[in-house]
Amino acid sequence: MPYLFDWILLPTLIAGLILSCIDIASRRVPLLLVALAYVTQVGAFLLLSGPSVRVMEAVVISLVSASVQWILALIRPGSLGVGDVTATALMTLIPGWFGWTSVVFWWLILGLLGLMGLGGLLLVSTIRSIYRKHNNHKRLARERVLKDKNLTLPYVPFISAAALIILFLPV
Repeated sequence: MPYLFDWILLPTLIAGLILSCIDIASRRVPLLLVALAYVTQVGAFLLLSGPSVRVMEAVVISLVSASVQWILALIRPGSLGVGDVTATALMTLIPGWFGWTSVVFWWLILGLLGLMGLGGLLLVSTIRSIYRKHNNHKRLARERVLKDKNLTLPYVPFISAAALIILFLPV
């Protein structure tokens, strides 16, 4: 059963927060930071429990989850990047530490959060479109303010949030 204050998960939680902030700000995920956090988290697992089935299961689960994300990225190019795939490998160490059931719930939560994010993105896009239509005469003056960089959705915050939510669930 997951516990919110399972201190062994702190490296991944901190890295998830940092990666989320970077993804929101720049739509980039530094792979070196992901790799460093992954090695640190696996090292923390090994320090806690030694070489065990639980550590191996967490690593296998994270690699399987990253593979699924990679396949999804190949199915729809441009929707998920390599950073999202590697962040998935890192963040699924958290539900992976608690077993396969937690990972299933993580995927469900991630899907729901992603849908909510897309709904929010659609709402923002619609509001901006309406604003531009009604204020067409002021458009040139405000053009720079309203540029939206194609309204992309950073996905790492959702990946991290789903891992954090797992800690609150008794799965």
